[in-house]
Amino acid sequence: MFLISQYGTTEGPLVYALITKDEDKNIGYVQLVPIGEGKWEIGYHVSKVFTGKGYATEAVKAFLPVMAERVGVSEVYGVRLLENIASGRVLEKCGFETFFSGEGAYHDGIYEISKSVWKV
Repeated sequence: MFLISQYGTTEGPLVYALITKDEDKNIGYVQLVPIGEGKWEIGYHVSKVFTGKGYATEAVKAFLPVMAERVGVSEVYGVRLLENIASGRVLEKCGFETFFSGEGAYHDGIYEISKSVWKV
């Protein structure tokens, strides 16, 4: 119920399902999450069966400009595990520029990560 209550706000998290056009199947999500100080981070996940087919890139490209305007920001951050090469490609294809690679906080610990930013 909490996520549903966020659809009419600009507070976040703003989570939207990824639905295939041909089968009308839910295969993942794309989200914009506030990370403090007026900053927002993109997140996305595609079911393993559907990875490598461009769904994440298509979703992020469509989602970013609309949601950035909705929440009133001109930049959005992306953080990934350095080992997650596919996620790095999605961010790169969507216009994110890497500004940090190295050891850093990620979810529940310290890992080798990459931080990127997308700007309007």
